[in-house]
This record gives sequence, structure tokens and C-alpha cells, in this order.
Amino acid sequence: MSALGELPDVDLLQQGQVGAHDRIQRLIDRFVELCHTPENERRRQYWLLEDCARDQWHGTPVPGRFREKGAIPFTIDVQYPVWQSLWPMYDLEEVFTEPKVFLDFQLARRIAQFQWLPEDTYLDDDIFVYLGTVFEPSLFGISVHYSHDGNPAVVPEPVIKSKSDLVGRPIPDFYQSGLMSVAHRMWEEISDLVGERLNVRFVEWLRSPLGVAIDIRGFQNLLLDMLGDPGFFHDILDYVVESQIAWYADWSKFLGKQPEGISLFNDEVDGNILSIKHYKENIFRHEKALNDAFGLLTYYHSCGDLTPMMSQIERLPRIRMLDLGPYTDKPGALQALGKEFLFEIRVHPERDLLRASRSEMRRVLQRHVTTCEQFGVGAITMRASGMQPIFPNAWDVIVKVREWIDEMRSIGKAEESRGGHQRVFRSGE
Repeated sequence: MSALGELPDVDLLQQGQVGAHDRIQRLIDRFVELCHTPENERRRQYWLLEDCARDQWHGTPVPGRFREKGAIPFTIDVQYPVWQSLWPMYDLEEVFTEPKVFLDFQLARRIAQFQWLPEDTYLDDDIFVYLGTVFEPSLFGISVHYSHDGNPAVVPEPVIKSKSDLVGRPIPDFYQSGLMSVAHRMWEEISDLVGERLNVRFVEWLRSPLGVAIDIRGFQNLLLDMLGDPGFFHDILDYVVESQIAWYADWSKFLGKQPEGISLFNDEVDGNILSIKHYKENIFRHEKALNDAFGLLTYYHSCGDLTPMMSQIERLPRIRMLDLGPYTDKPGALQALGKEFLFEIRVHPERDLLRASRSEMRRVLQRHVTTCEQFGVGAITMRASGMQPIFPNAWDVIVKVREWIDEMRSIGKAEESRGGHQRVFRSGE
């Protein structure tokens, strides 16, 4: 840790037994204190305030701020295994299944990220229940594998092996199916632990119809269905969409409110796997069904190449923010979509950050900012997500992330001081 110097709250985050009442109360005290700092208020001004329980928070920038003021808020996603490598006292299986451990870990991680990684993620009084990307497939009977130092993973054994498995198949039960009993226990026990000091957000459905269908049918099987038995393919995706709509109806009854909209985490929509023809004829109608049912897609995400799909994605009636990931061609996407979307620009976690020199980081960031300027984009946020413990010493991940933050911060300050369209970089760049 010598390369980092003395980091704030290091002792606090390591004192006491994980999940112990006194430790959790100390963490809550510090968390609440940080929520009311001037630094947190500075960060908050960049974002639309949202009602969400996403663990990997993708903030939505205030419309028009990039074009008018050159503002580029940016965020970092350091994955759970990195934090576990830094704090071996945590077992990630317990984090995802035991309420006291989950709360302890979430508070410690968010305090550390706020204090050690000075990007623009702000803190609020929300604690969220998040059970990993395995949550949605678990509702349909997919088994989950846990590990001490890794994220939960689905057991790749399809539950829909033939058409007969879909006939009469029930909609998942909001209280009993898959990880729902864990979600309810998390929400209830964490609510008791935090009392009125913090607000606990119930789990949300994030995965897309295609992603869930791939897990419950099997990747190869589903693609063969799409090509050879499209009727069965659509029956499976219709079932997933119907299940999600019914799940949110129960969610609304349980919480006494309607969702503002839904997110669509859609890594499986990838131009390296699907052609625009296949997306348009086989996938799009199911995404539109959700858009029509909920009125708003708060965030459309794919780690794949969305470039070929952009002209079709634009036809979705209402998307608040669109992800342009590391494999999506930014000029091609902006050309297809126009300038009034809110965009999240993501860099590749290894190529553009963890294994990049400072000059390489800067070059990539400058290229993305220049592209957005050229197209007159109204609002963007820059993001580096998916940081994993790829180095023998996990502290080296924190060192590299801080380097990237320095480069991003210098570009952002230059942008804001120059009003966006008259950017001048530091001399020698």
C-alpha cells in the first residue's frame, strides 16, 4: 500500500468482527457523515436523482451539461473480488447470502470507494439489496454456485430442455422462487439493522429477456431455436417478458409504489454474435414489449458491440441513457442516434486502464471527448467498469484506478473551464 500513502478510514474499515453490531453501527455513523460532506454535494450536482437499487450504479448526467458547460462526470466500478482481496476477512458467499455480512460489506466498500477513489459517485441514504447477475435466472430454477472470493455464477444446466418444459410452466413466485426468499430476508433484516437512519431498497430485475432466456434454455440451444424454430424461440422470450411484468406487479404491491422504469442489462445483444437482421426480427420486439409495459428504459446496457443495432435501438420509444461500451464504435453510434440521447461512454477495464500507461489512458479519454464534441452531444458520463483483481497485489488495482481518475479529472477540469467546445489540453499532450 506504500504507493498510495495514508488512505483515510483504513483502520475503521478493518476494525472489529465482520457483521458485529458495534462494527456495523460505526460504519453507518461514518457513512451518514460522508453523505453530508461538501464533497458529496459537489458530486451530487452532476446527476439526475434516481430511485434505484442497482449495485453497479450507472449515474444519469444532467441533460445539456456537456454541451453547455463541458461537464463530464465519471464513475468507477471496482468489482467485489477486488475488495475481497483487499479485505480477506470477507467471504463473498456470506456477502451474498447473510444480511449482516452484506450490509457490513456494502458500507465498507462504499466508504472506501468514496474516500480512496475521488470520482463522481455520490452517497445517499439508500442501502440496496443486490444478489448478483444470478438473481433473475434463479427465479426460473437455475442453480447458483457461490465461492469465497468470486461473484456468484449460474450453473450452466438449462431448465427448458424441450417444448414440453415450457407448456404450463408457472410464472416465478415473488416470495418463494429462486433467490426471492434470500431477497426478502435481506430486505427485512437489513431494515431492522439500519432502523430509520438509512433507507433499504428492494432488489430490482435488471437482466434482459435474451440474457435470461439464454440461461434457462442454453446459449447454443436458444440460437438454434432462433434459426430453426423461431416460434419456440419467441415463446421462450414471451414467457420471460410476461414473468418480468408479473414480477414487477407483485413488486409494486409489496412496496406500495410503481417503478420509475426498468433497466435493460443486455450483454448478449452483441454485433459479434447477432446480425442486425436477427436483432430486428427476433430480439427487438421483446425489448419493446418491456418498454411499452413500463414506459421508460432508464438505462440500456451492453458490453458487446451495439454499433450495428443502433438504428433499431433508436426505435425504442423511451430510453433515458444509452451505454456505449468499449466494443461499440462511438462515431458510428452517435451518427445513428443523434445528439439528444444521454450517453454513458465506457472504456475497456484492462486495455484502457489496468494495463494502460497514463499517456494511453489520456489518449483514449481525449478521443472519446473529442468525438462527443464533434457530434454536439448534450450530456455524457465517462465510466470504467468491471475492475477485477488481475494483479498479484490487489492494491495495484487501486493504484491504477487512481491514475485513471487523475487523467479523467484533468480532462474534465479543462472541459469545464473552456466551456466544452474550446477545449485546450495541457501542454505537451
